[in-house]
Amino acid sequence: MRLLLPVVIILCLGSSIIQGQSEQSKINNIQQDTYSKQRGSENSPFVIKILPTNNHNEESSITKQERQPQEKKGWNLSDKIAGISIGVGFLQFIALIGTIFVMMKNSRQQLRAYVLQDSTFIIDGTMLNPPQLVHANEPGIAVSLRNSGQSPAYKVISWAKVDIIAPLNENQLVVPPLNDVFSNTLGTGQTFSKAIWYGRQMTAAEIVDVGTGVKRIYLYGRVEYRDIFNRKHYSNFRLFYSGIFPPILNSLLNFSEHGNEAS
Repeated sequence: MRLLLPVVIILCLGSSIIQGQSEQSKINNIQQDTYSKQRGSENSPFVIKILPTNNHNEESSITKQERQPQEKKGWNLSDKIAGISIGVGFLQFIALIGTIFVMMKNSRQQLRAYVLQDSTFIIDGTMLNPPQLVHANEPGIAVSLRNSGQSPAYKVISWAKVDIIAPLNENQLVVPPLNDVFSNTLGTGQTFSKAIWYGRQMTAAEIVDVGTGVKRIYLYGRVEYRDIFNRKHYSNFRLFYSGIFPPILNSLLNFSEHGNEAS
């Protein structure tokens, strides 16, 4: 009997454990059935998650590709401001260069030498003091060249000649090329004077023609020189006298319409 008692106790315990497990399983099954019945109700609604499709991804990638060229083509506000600033700066640079060029040109014109014919008088030998009978009735021109510039004139050479012709033939008075044989320097305000003679006495017919205006006594010539900037300049002159001869003292010549140019 003592041996049977432990066996009975073990069997009772095992049956109670098995019965508890079966009851727990029944409870779990009941809870699962209840949860499955409650899904989709107000207490436990269904949750639907929409995943993006491949077409949506393709459209978004195409949209990005279309936007990128447009963004590259377009100028934003900062780019436009920078472009305008560069343009304005370039125009200011051009204006500055032009201003400097004009200032240099004006300064050179103000500082350079200007050698021009200053005064001319018609004379003959009897009007000189003392008189020179060898030049009696021979027309001569006392010409004076003056540097009216602000700087000296270097390598000054000149040529002049007296001629008696009709006004219609005035264009025949051509100055030949000058040879730099004897040159001098004229300072600021200095003058250079000399007398140019016709080379012979006037005939009675020439005296009458000059008195009536049929012919004129012409003086024509040229001056060449260089300024302080070593630039070459020239001055052409052509003047005439028409009236009684021998002339009155200090009779001046008039400028012709042509043949008076300077650089």
